[in-house]
Amino acid sequence: MNHKEIVLKFVDAINSHDVKKIAALLTDGHIFIDAHDQVYQGKEIMRDSWSMFFEKFPDYHVDVKEVYEHGNTFMLVGHASGTLAKAGSADAAKHWKRPAAWKVKVSNDLIQHWQVFADTKPMYDEGQ
Repeated sequence: MNHKEIVLKFVDAINSHDVKKIAALLTDGHIFIDAHDQVYQGKEIMRDSWSMFFEKFPDYHVDVKEVYEHGNTFMLVGHASGTLAKAGSADAAKHWKRPAAWKVKVSNDLIQHWQVFADTKPMYDEGQ
């Protein structure tokens, strides 16, 4: 499997909300940088973080429109969408869709780095 296929397999794991598949594709020292430049490191931390994120946004989806590749580094461009759930219930009126980009690095056929570029404020504001 080439690097691009690994990256797209990771996106598919996110879109299927399969935390086991997501974790299986991460390096042990995986680095996640959110849209607010907060850095999280480690496979176990990210396994828990993805689980909590999918509880908060049960229909979260990454829609990749363009892929740019330079060696083992990728830039994905597209949209992210989801619905903020409160008290375990998602309301269609709380649905959001925003332009987004992701910087991804692959190491030893695993995702070493995942960085999000998006305006996340509206996705929480719309859920108020």
